[in-house]
Amino acid sequence: MVSSLFYLTTDNTSGFSVNLPELLLVCASSTDNDGIVAAYNPRNGSTVWLLRGMDLIDKRPQKALLVHGSCVFISFTNKPLMQAYNLNNKAKAGLLSCLQGPLTDFAVSADGSLFFGAIDNCLFTWRVELNLNLNFKLFPYRFAVVFIYFNFKTTDGMALTSIEAHHSSIVKVCALQDNSFVITASQDGFINVWNIGILVTPMPRSNAAPLPIIRWTAHHLPITDMQVGNGGITSRVYSTSLDRTLTVHSLFTGKLEMEIHFTSPLTACATDLSDSKVFVGSNVGEIWLLCFFAGVPLNKTVNFDLLDEKYKLEFIGHKCQVTSLTTDISGTQLASAAFDLSIRLWDVSNGQCMRIITLECEFPTPTFLSFVPNVPMFTREIEHDDSGQVMLVQKFDRNVNRDANSSVIPLRRQAHVALAIEDFGIDDDDDEQLLQHEQQQQEIDKLKYQLDMYVKINKSMRKMVSDKLFHIGDDDNEDRNDDNVGQNSGESHS
Repeated sequence: MVSSLFYLTTDNTSGFSVNLPELLLVCASSTDNDGIVAAYNPRNGSTVWLLRGMDLIDKRPQKALLVHGSCVFISFTNKPLMQAYNLNNKAKAGLLSCLQGPLTDFAVSADGSLFFGAIDNCLFTWRVELNLNLNFKLFPYRFAVVFIYFNFKTTDGMALTSIEAHHSSIVKVCALQDNSFVITASQDGFINVWNIGILVTPMPRSNAAPLPIIRWTAHHLPITDMQVGNGGITSRVYSTSLDRTLTVHSLFTGKLEMEIHFTSPLTACATDLSDSKVFVGSNVGEIWLLCFFAGVPLNKTVNFDLLDEKYKLEFIGHKCQVTSLTTDISGTQLASAAFDLSIRLWDVSNGQCMRIITLECEFPTPTFLSFVPNVPMFTREIEHDDSGQVMLVQKFDRNVNRDANSSVIPLRRQAHVALAIEDFGIDDDDDEQLLQHEQQQQEIDKLKYQLDMYVKINKSMRKMVSDKLFHIGDDDNEDRNDDNVGQNSGESHS
C-alpha cells in the first residue's frame, strides 16, 4: 500500500550551477510483501532514489515527510516506531525511535525545529532543533557573488510535552508556517487550535492540562482530512468529513466562514497557495475544484451541485476512494492518490490527467500526498558516531520528563502572572491563588467541552430516533392504505 507521496526539488550538481532544480515525486508505498519509500521524476516516471527491503524497519510505511531536503521521517501502520533517513548518505543508514504507540499523523514546524506527533488522542511534541553554522563561499561568475551555506548539526530528540488533545483518536496534525499554532482534528468532529508556546513548555504532572485557544465543532461525523492555508495567523482551515461537508474556518476571526455540502462523503482536501481554489475528493473517486473568487462572493452555506459552472470543475479518472490531494507551488498541477492503485497528475486549468505514476511494488495503494520544495544551494554537515553511522537526529524520547524542578510555567501563564504582578502589586500568596484560580477555570472549560460533546451526541441520537420513528409511521400508513385497498376491492367483487 502506498501511503505517502510528496514533491520536492533536489540539486544534482556540485558547486555553483545556474541549472534549475528538478521536481521529484516522493512516495511511500506498502503491501503485504514489501514496502518502499522512493522518489520519481514526474516527467518520465523514472526512479531517482529508493528505500526498500532491509532499509525499512517494517513493510507498511504509512507516511513520509521530508525535512530540510535531506532527512525523511517515516511512520508505520500500527507500529509504535518512527524512522529517520538521511538522503545525503549513500549508505542510507537510518535511525529508529520507539514511541508509546503508533503515530496516526505527524507534522514538522516550518524551520524543522519541532516534531508534532499524534498517538491515539494525545499530541506529543519533540525537539528536533538543528544548530546552524554559516559558511561563506565565493564563486567567480562575471561578478563576485557570495553564497551563504547552512550546516545543520544534530539534536537531542527530547520529548517536551504530551497533552490529551481530544477525546477520540487524532486523524490530522498541521503546523502553521509562521510557527505560531498547531491544529489537530479528530474522529469526534472537533478541530482544536493550540498555541505552540504551550506545546514547547514542559509542565509538571500536577498542573492542569492546557486547553486550546480555539475549538470548532466542525462536523457531526469523523473528520477525514484537514488542510491549513499559507497566511499564518490569518490562514483558513479546511476540513472534510464523512458528513458530506467541507468547512472553512478563519484563524483570524475564529469563526466559521463557509460550509459547502456535497452528494458523497468526502475523504480528502487540498488548497493552493493563494487560498483561492480548494480541491476535494470523495469515497467513490470523485474530485472537484471549487473556485472562491470566480464571480459573486459565495454564501455562508452552499450546495455544490447548485453552483454555477464557473465556480467548479470535475476531475474524472479515479474509480475508488480518493485518499489524498495536493497541489504544487504554482497551483497549476494537482496530484491525487486513490485506492484504485494509481497516482495521477492533473492539469488544474482544464481537469485533464497528464500522467499516471506507476509504482514499483505489487498492488500499491497511495494514501498521502504533499508537495515539498527544497532549496538546492543548502548543504548540510552530517555528524557520525564511532561506527560511522549517520546521526542526523537523535532518537526521540519515549516519555516526557515531568520533573517539576526542571519545568517552567507555560508562556501564556507567565505573561498573565507578570502582567498581574506588575499592574496590581500581587504578592507571592496572591500569585499562587491566581494560578490556582486559572487551573480551576481550565477544569471548568474542560467540563464545558465534555458537555458540548455530549450535547452533540444527544442531537445525533435524537435525529436518528426521530428518523426511525418517522419511517415506521410511514410504513404503518402504507399498511393501512393497503388494507383499505383490499377491503374496497373485496366489496366491489361482492
